[in-house]
Amino acid sequence: MYEDSGASVAGSLVGVIIIAVVSLLILFVIIRTAVTQGMNAHYKTVRRFQATGEWRYSTDGKSKPLDLEQ
Repeated sequence: MYEDSGASVAGSLVGVIIIAVVSLLILFVIIRTAVTQGMNAHYKTVRRFQATGEWRYSTDGKSKPLDLEQ
Protein backbone atom coordinates (compact mmCIF):
# COMPACT_ATOMS: atom_id res chain seq x y z
CA MET A 1 0.00 0.00 0.00
CA TYR A 2 2.69 2.50 1.03
CA GLU A 3 6.05 2.55 -0.60
CA ASP A 4 9.24 3.92 0.92
CA SER A 5 10.51 6.71 -1.22
CA GLY A 6 14.22 7.09 -1.76
CA ALA A 7 13.89 10.78 -0.96
CA SER A 8 12.99 10.19 2.69
CA VAL A 9 15.88 7.79 3.19
CA ALA A 10 18.29 10.14 1.45
CA GLY A 11 16.97 13.08 3.48
CA SER A 12 17.52 11.31 6.77
CA LEU A 13 20.98 10.20 5.67
CA VAL A 14 21.90 13.78 4.77
CA GLY A 15 20.64 14.91 8.17
CA VAL A 16 22.79 12.36 9.97
CA ILE A 17 25.83 13.37 7.92
CA ILE A 18 25.28 17.06 8.68
CA ILE A 19 24.93 16.38 12.41
CA ALA A 20 28.11 14.25 12.36
CA VAL A 21 30.10 16.93 10.52
CA VAL A 22 28.93 19.72 12.84
CA SER A 23 29.70 17.58 15.91
CA LEU A 24 33.20 16.80 14.63
CA LEU A 25 33.81 20.48 13.88
CA ILE A 26 32.77 21.52 17.39
CA LEU A 27 34.91 18.77 18.90
CA PHE A 28 37.90 19.89 16.80
CA VAL A 29 37.53 23.51 17.95
CA ILE A 30 37.26 22.50 21.62
CA ILE A 31 40.29 20.21 21.47
CA ARG A 32 42.37 22.73 19.53
CA THR A 33 41.56 25.48 22.04
CA ALA A 34 42.43 23.26 25.00
CA VAL A 35 45.73 22.13 23.47
CA THR A 36 46.69 25.69 22.51
CA GLN A 37 46.02 27.02 26.01
CA GLY A 38 47.88 24.13 27.57
CA MET A 39 50.91 24.61 25.34
CA ASN A 40 50.94 28.37 25.99
CA ALA A 41 50.85 27.81 29.75
CA HIS A 42 53.55 25.14 29.49
CA TYR A 43 55.97 27.25 27.49
CA LYS A 44 55.44 30.26 29.76
CA THR A 45 56.29 27.99 32.71
CA VAL A 46 59.37 26.59 30.96
CA ARG A 47 60.64 30.09 30.12
CA ARG A 48 60.15 31.15 33.75
CA PHE A 49 61.97 28.05 34.99
CA GLN A 50 64.88 28.68 32.62
CA ALA A 51 65.14 32.29 33.81
CA THR A 52 64.72 31.74 37.57
CA GLY A 53 65.05 28.02 38.33
CA GLU A 54 61.63 28.21 40.01
CA TRP A 55 58.85 25.97 38.76
CA ARG A 56 55.61 27.94 39.11
CA TYR A 57 52.88 27.77 36.57
CA SER A 58 49.75 29.56 35.51
CA THR A 59 46.95 27.42 34.10
CA ASP A 60 45.47 30.20 31.98
CA GLY A 61 47.19 30.29 28.60
CA LYS A 62 45.95 33.81 27.86
CA SER A 63 47.35 35.66 30.87
CA LYS A 64 50.79 37.22 30.96
CA PRO A 65 53.68 35.22 32.41
CA LEU A 66 54.19 35.37 36.16
CA ASP A 67 56.56 38.05 37.39
CA LEU A 68 60.15 36.99 37.98
CA GLU A 69 60.34 38.79 41.34
CA GLN A 70 57.54 36.78 43.00
